[in-house]
Amino acid sequence: MTDWKHGAPAKAVLTWSIPALLAGILANCGGPSGPSGPGGTAMVLVADSGNNRVLGFSGPFTSGQLSTATFVIGQPNLNTATSGRGLSSLNAPLGVTLDFAGNLWVVDTGNNRLVEFIAPFINGKSATFTLGQSGCGNPSSTTLCNPSSAAFDTQGNLWIADTDDNRILEFAPPFTNGVTKNPVLVIGQSQAACSGQPTANNLCHPHGLAFDLHGNLWVADTGYNRVVEYIPPFTNGANLVLGQPNCNSSAYNGGQSMPLPDSLAAPSAVVGDVFGNLWVSDTQNGRVIEFPIQALSSGNTSGCAKGGAATVAIGQPDLYSGNINSPSPCQDAPNTTATNVCLPEGIFFDIGDNLWVADTQNNRVVRYTPSPASNGSVAFTNNVPNAANLVLGQSGFTTTGSGNGATGLNQPTAVYVNIPNL
Repeated sequence: MTDWKHGAPAKAVLTWSIPALLAGILANCGGPSGPSGPGGTAMVLVADSGNNRVLGFSGPFTSGQLSTATFVIGQPNLNTATSGRGLSSLNAPLGVTLDFAGNLWVVDTGNNRLVEFIAPFINGKSATFTLGQSGCGNPSSTTLCNPSSAAFDTQGNLWIADTDDNRILEFAPPFTNGVTKNPVLVIGQSQAACSGQPTANNLCHPHGLAFDLHGNLWVADTGYNRVVEYIPPFTNGANLVLGQPNCNSSAYNGGQSMPLPDSLAAPSAVVGDVFGNLWVSDTQNGRVIEFPIQALSSGNTSGCAKGGAATVAIGQPDLYSGNINSPSPCQDAPNTTATNVCLPEGIFFDIGDNLWVADTQNNRVVRYTPSPASNGSVAFTNNVPNAANLVLGQSGFTTTGSGNGATGLNQPTAVYVNIPNL
């Protein structure tokens, strides 16, 4: 099992190749493989929301050296940050992923759409396919309203968190420009707004989604302060809930004044690791936490059961600390370091078991590397501050200012590490 230490610093990016036998597993844990950086090195994609763009950084990366982006999507060059609605523009993008052909899909949140960019990527490239863009107000089969994230399953189906329509949508390929796509499945939306009691069948402003090794769908149901699991065929409501005592509860931290190992506060992203553990970006608590595989199985065959508790926290010294009650959410950590995060959002695992975190309010992306474990694997350890060993968007671990250009970030919300093919 991967053990993380509380508050550990992020580390540098390594160059990796994906064995074909692992491709399916990695698609569910981190995502498909696509084009890499120069010379087959890793490429890191960042949704730089405040600058209305997606940046591509090519490795290898060295801790202590300021990393420079090699291309930008959504802007004509690396020094502009204007929003727009054209095919080469973006407006506050929140999510980014790749399909199995290596093409880039951007959740263009401010434009209520998802856009595809065909590889290879260059500055100012135009999108070739769009979903949504009709705006908010009257949800339909062709609209999106402030979508937050997207992911592909192993069959190539595209899943979108249609956040302000309180639903998850599944679209089946092919995706052809000029052809209107309708979803083949809708999850949530038993009520049009976040009113009334939460159930196993509704969602409230879902942000993040991911598939585990078994093909089960996990959703960060942000407005209900929970993460819920759906099992195929995804039509029977949530099977399991994390962060709440049951599927009919939605209180911040379960109604407690401080975080607990089994509580959540506005979670925004989920991702699985190759060991079957689930990681959650517990945004308002200022932490990323690991739910071990044992906490994800209830033996439940009907209804919605409660899952177990987290065992590791990144960004806080332990599982009982958080910054939810601060006047400013990040004032609990008076000095930004390699061991804390502020309102983290997107999270991602690379092939080396490194955890990447979009540390949104600190205007940076940080990487955490696990330590060798006694059983020969790697692990992040509980109750020990885990420290990041690599930072993007800042010159070091103690600065937090927003920036632009080839080295700056402004409220990054998602990170995707692209793995070179063999």
